[in-house]
Amino acid sequence: MVASIPVSLLQSNLSHGACRLYALLTLLPTYNGRFWISQNHLGEQLKCSTRHVRNFLKELEEAKFLENTGDYHGQYRVYKLQDSGTRVPPIKLNLNSNSNLNSINLLAQNPSWKTEYACFDGKEGRPTLVQKIDEALKRFRYGNLLGYVKFYLKQGAQWLLANLARLHNIVTAAPAQTLQDIERERQAQETKKRAYNNRFWPKDWIQQPEEDQSFIRAGFKAWLDRVQVSSC
Repeated sequence: MVASIPVSLLQSNLSHGACRLYALLTLLPTYNGRFWISQNHLGEQLKCSTRHVRNFLKELEEAKFLENTGDYHGQYRVYKLQDSGTRVPPIKLNLNSNSNLNSINLLAQNPSWKTEYACFDGKEGRPTLVQKIDEALKRFRYGNLLGYVKFYLKQGAQWLLANLARLHNIVTAAPAQTLQDIERERQAQETKKRAYNNRFWPKDWIQQPEEDQSFIRAGFKAWLDRVQVSSC
């Protein structure tokens, strides 16, 4: 990726973080010259906290390199980059230690992902972890590649688990973190439902095989006939 930075920005007294943030903002898609993005996402790309991101944004605003339009797109503020005249030739913006990463290399360097994102197991129509990493690599446009892949996997896992819980009508106080949580809760709900449906039957009756149940029903009918005859 390449970023275009004004000469006046390089000659200013702004911090290195503010300059890096400006370069990152030039790579964002704009709508009528305006853009919006999560500060948390910017912090992940720049490897800094959201507090630092807010400080960098304030620096750019005060130096007239960035305009806060005062509008909101959902929960995000809408900004506009100011045209500051002459710009330096486009420079490469590479925030990755290794730009030739692929899904195999990323998994080898981050073996904990197999446990953290075990919901991507390829079963029952679910995608595999390699497929999700490949999706992230295709969607990646700017910033830190590793940070973006982690963010993509985390959001995808949360979406998948939330929809699985909704599919099985599972309602819990806290969102499910793993497939085991969903399966455990589903089994617990099935047990409660089965107990509710069988609440009027004796426990021994439920555990009897079908042939034994037929014998019991026949015996119960014979006993009922005797009771009715004796009462007459």
